[in-house]
Amino acid sequence: MNLLQTIYAAACTPGHMPRMMEGLGAAFRAHSAFLFTSHSESEPDDTLISQNICPDAVKAFETRWSADDVWAAAAARNGLMKKDVVVTGTALVPHGELVRSPFYNEFGRQAGMGRMLGSVLFDGSPHDAVPFTNLCWYREAGSDDFSAHDCALLRRLLPHIQLAVKTARQLRSLKLRSMIDRAAADSASCAWLLLDAQARVVSSDARGQALLSGAHALVRANQGRIVALGRRAAPAFPDMFAACRRHGHTVPFLLQGGAANTLFRGSLSALPADVDTYAGAFYEQRYLLVVELPDTGRAAMILRVGELFGLTAAEREILRHLLDGDAADRVARLRGAGVSTVRTQIRSILDKTGMARQVDLVNMVSRLAG
Repeated sequence: MNLLQTIYAAACTPGHMPRMMEGLGAAFRAHSAFLFTSHSESEPDDTLISQNICPDAVKAFETRWSADDVWAAAAARNGLMKKDVVVTGTALVPHGELVRSPFYNEFGRQAGMGRMLGSVLFDGSPHDAVPFTNLCWYREAGSDDFSAHDCALLRRLLPHIQLAVKTARQLRSLKLRSMIDRAAADSASCAWLLLDAQARVVSSDARGQALLSGAHALVRANQGRIVALGRRAAPAFPDMFAACRRHGHTVPFLLQGGAANTLFRGSLSALPADVDTYAGAFYEQRYLLVVELPDTGRAAMILRVGELFGLTAAEREILRHLLDGDAADRVARLRGAGVSTVRTQIRSILDKTGMARQVDLVNMVSRLAG
């Protein structure tokens, strides 16, 4: 497979982006490589793909690059950190200065990053609709430097690599949208929020965004990170998120909130990780929070009250009679049960809901129904 075939296979085929880097790395006689999108709060779905670099070094590079990468600092200082500019490490920083730097001695030496060839694929301009994206190949310090021929080859290949990366991102976006649509399809009227592994909101639909706003917000967040749902939720959000992360199962929940303290049903699901596919080997897990916009009819509300407070089917039926204004003796006649049995069930409902009197219980459920 020639280089152009390798590049365009990466654009359209899951799992081929690392292969593109490996194929191009062979052409440049490189030992390792990074393709990354700079991380920021405005672009949380960043990608970070490596070739021949251990996972621990990949994670460390996220902070090293912005903090003390002497090559990146020199490129920015000299106005070279922009799209289509091809640079070598030696042109940016003399090799002797590099090997004396903390970046090299604390990180680059172990990662085999002694010589560098790189370019900015995208500079974050709105025209491209792709965030700042950089691609670099590395050789170990004792190797020959990258040549003028290597630079010329990379310049010729840049338009093809850029198109491949942009296409792969678009395909990943479509794939993620498809997963969201499937996960939310069970509810005809719902709002959704897409979360990252730290419970930060990555994206949402308009109704999901509305859940975060207002004095009675159903979803409470701190600096974009969800910390709680409504006035109360069963299970509590930290517990359900931890369970979803640990086991990957869908976690159903109920939450109570809003101006009328309405009950809402929802679910938290782990979307399938796109490991080693469009986003590369270290694509971060995503989680989908779906909140159903409830039917406020009485039957639906009784069901939700029962689920929230753990009422049995018989207790939910007793609650329906109480909302109709029926006294215990009438409920007993209608159900063919003893009055003492009905009163025991009413006491159980009051205990479970934390209400002291039947009138308090009826008023609470009536408020929930809006």
